[in-house]
Amino acid sequence: MLLGIAIGDAFGAGYEMQPRYGFTLYMDKYLGRNSIKPGCYTDDTQMSIAVAEVLASGSERSMWSFADSFVKCYSRDKRTGYTSGFTSVLNKCKNGQDLMFKVGGNSEKNGAAMRSVPFGILPKLEDALGAAIQSAIVTHNTKKGLMSAMCIAAASHYFYYNKGEPKDLIGYCIKACMGYDSETDAYLKEVDKMQGIDSNTLLKGNTGVPCDAMITTGAVLYIASRFNELKQVMMESVLLGGDTDTTASIAMGLSAIRPGLDTLSLFMLNDLENGAYGRDYLIQLGEKLFKKYPSQ
Repeated sequence: MLLGIAIGDAFGAGYEMQPRYGFTLYMDKYLGRNSIKPGCYTDDTQMSIAVAEVLASGSERSMWSFADSFVKCYSRDKRTGYTSGFTSVLNKCKNGQDLMFKVGGNSEKNGAAMRSVPFGILPKLEDALGAAIQSAIVTHNTKKGLMSAMCIAAASHYFYYNKGEPKDLIGYCIKACMGYDSETDAYLKEVDKMQGIDSNTLLKGNTGVPCDAMITTGAVLYIASRFNELKQVMMESVLLGGDTDTTASIAMGLSAIRPGLDTLSLFMLNDLENGAYGRDYLIQLGEKLFKKYPSQ
């Protein structure tokens, strides 16, 4: 799961906000963006690590614990990829209490969804949803922000505990969230009916996946429910365009739960960064999580 998140993030970052031309050669793995080096992940993975560390520690799953972890992870390993505004806030924070008081928590963007894949490992669905809500409250305390986090946590739980077939994923997530946000609920039902990728329905007229909680959730759930091989999941995430690192990070994190990473090209694992919080750290953190919350 964690490696899938990081690989999707690192690969997708090279294509973020590029025109929707896609790529024709899988070996054309990085285009490079800003100061993000090839193989390095961004804020999507770092915030997923932050919530995973809280889960692995067994500490209270509260908004304060998650806020503390967000600040700690950023402070020890400052990353490119956060918005300039959020970076400015993080640089002024010493702890989660600072973050809670300094950040405006009313966003409808996809930041809460992007860090919610790890929550699915909690054995009870209600606990996974509750933890996702606590995490989202810190920065995305809106109906769309909260429901997006809940949907991704529910999807992860669905795969981790083998609750059914991939094709039934979106229906499960809709039921789990019980219409928390009526617009997102109606949108996901529309997405679930698609027989193929209909960009007008899926992207709501956008030229790529925007940094929007509802549309990102729909794109990710559609890809995870319709494509089984990780190489295909990655390709479809990138071909949608727009916020490709977030789309690929979430979709790959969800999809890697099922078959593992065997269907990916080796460079995606071998070229993933391996510094203090890189590939080996993700493997170790994943082992801690699995020991604490073994799947069935």
